[in-house]
Amino acid sequence: MLELGLHLLIYAVLFGFFALITRRATVRALFLAAAVYAVHELALRYGQAIPTPGFLSGSQWNWMGKLAAIAALLAMLPLLSAAERRETGLSVRFKKGWLIRSLPALIFLIAIPIAFARNATRQAWSTETLLFQATLPGIDEELAYRGLMLAVLNVAFLRPWKFCGTPIGPALFITSIMFGVAHGVTVGESGVSINAFNLARTTFGGLLYGYIMESCGTLVAPIVAHNISNTARYLFVMMK
Repeated sequence: MLELGLHLLIYAVLFGFFALITRRATVRALFLAAAVYAVHELALRYGQAIPTPGFLSGSQWNWMGKLAAIAALLAMLPLLSAAERRETGLSVRFKKGWLIRSLPALIFLIAIPIAFARNATRQAWSTETLLFQATLPGIDEELAYRGLMLAVLNVAFLRPWKFCGTPIGPALFITSIMFGVAHGVTVGESGVSINAFNLARTTFGGLLYGYIMESCGTLVAPIVAHNISNTARYLFVMMK
């Protein structure tokens, strides 16, 4: 719980910083996006205690935690306003010109993890690993960060800037940094530990996934991109 508290404190600082810059923010958005983050993290952690089906016994991946997180996030949708629900991208409608804008980001998301994995130790083939990476991580993490959190914060802050013709706002940066914090900042018996590589890697990845979401207008796009990126990295290490 100390770790979650630290993460939420970092989020509050980020929210306050952009609120001062844009002079646009609401207390409701502050707490609702924080609740999405907290629910996601708690579901991942405590979902591991859910009995695992027999065919997943001995699994090395948190299947039940991911499924619990997806269910918990979907249960939060009624808390969103109509405008926020529209922003979640829970549709299959792509914006015009989505492919040419998002393709470079997808290429980066595939190439960069493989480049970092070139010196990694070869891993034994694992069908379970590939199945897991090709499905659940992209769904639960994108639903949390580029779905609900991004939607709530975009409605609060709007999109005052543009990048390569795509409107973006503080929400993209807040959710991307928090995506990095979730993967790179931990609290243990020895205190706070920061894995700078994981923090930078996942923050940059969050920016790319967020840009894909903003460019395409549907959550399908970052989910597919996320799962392709994860699967490509593990497949590369297994086939070295």
